[in-house]
Amino acid sequence: MKTKNSLMIIGVILLLIIAYFLAIQKTIDLAQSYENLLNNKRNTEEYAIRKVQLEARKDSLQAILGGFKSSSVYLQNKLLVKLDEYSRANKVKIIAIEEPFKFEINEVVVNYFRFTLEGDYASMAKTLHQIETGSNFGEIVSLQFKKEKDKRKKYEYLQAQAILKTSL
Repeated sequence: MKTKNSLMIIGVILLLIIAYFLAIQKTIDLAQSYENLLNNKRNTEEYAIRKVQLEARKDSLQAILGGFKSSSVYLQNKLLVKLDEYSRANKVKIIAIEEPFKFEINEVVVNYFRFTLEGDYASMAKTLHQIETGSNFGEIVSLQFKKEKDKRKKYEYLQAQAILKTSL
């Protein structure tokens, strides 16, 4: 009897172990998997909402910035700041900056900025090179040097008239 009872107890224990591996463990794994899927779903929904908010914000900021960047006044002010910075470093005078010419070709806006510098040749060339390469404004499409004379002071000086082309 003792052996029958002990075999029965061993059989029940084996049955519980088999049941655990066949049913209970899979149920626990599926419950954890379900919880992970629910968390992923919540995160995805939050990301989708956040993405829509960020895209709306991006559109509004682009509309604001687009108004500034597309205007030639914005570009002219930016050019003036850079030109002032480079001319101070190279000891060149800014004589004039004229109103830009604005053309639209195949939906591309092209601005031409005309400005005049005064100083020695090397300093003006260095300033113009910095404007063209260091500031991403565009390219200098025209450059004219003139030797001027102030008759009252009997003073000669060099001026450079440049036209800078930028396209948006």
